[in-house]
Amino acid sequence: MTKRAMLLEALASTPADVCRLLRPLAAGQLGAPSDRALAEIMLRLIQTEIDFQTAIGVNADGSARVFTVEALVGQVTVPMTALCEQFRLDRDRTLVLLDRLTPAEWQRKVHPLRSTATTVRLYAQKLVESDIKLTSRLVELVQASRRAPDGEQAP
Repeated sequence: MTKRAMLLEALASTPADVCRLLRPLAAGQLGAPSDRALAEIMLRLIQTEIDFQTAIGVNADGSARVFTVEALVGQVTVPMTALCEQFRLDRDRTLVLLDRLTPAEWQRKVHPLRSTATTVRLYAQKLVESDIKLTSRLVELVQASRRAPDGEQAP
């Protein structure tokens, strides 16, 4: 399997993994104090996706989508399912874009908004690393928020 194929596979698996992890929220199985932190992580996943798309040229006119985590952090009234769906849609857009690139285009230099110049391939690798970091944080929060039926923390 090529490095490109491994990156695409890793990127493709994250949205389903994240949404499956957060499914208990819809069933009310997690404690409310964790909701804001979980939403902030979901917003960061979405922001990272948008930054990636902008850097590699998903917008034909060169414009960036207007969205910042900082502007939305206090707005955790959006259902987690909606955040999962938005992340899935944004990731699908990224995958279509990456899949269309030739091997030479994967080596093209890009200029991320929040980082130094790099290649598309290395930036895709950073996106995978970000997924791992943020998903690990989601796992920690979900595990800490699980409640036993009597209201005590589940083991």
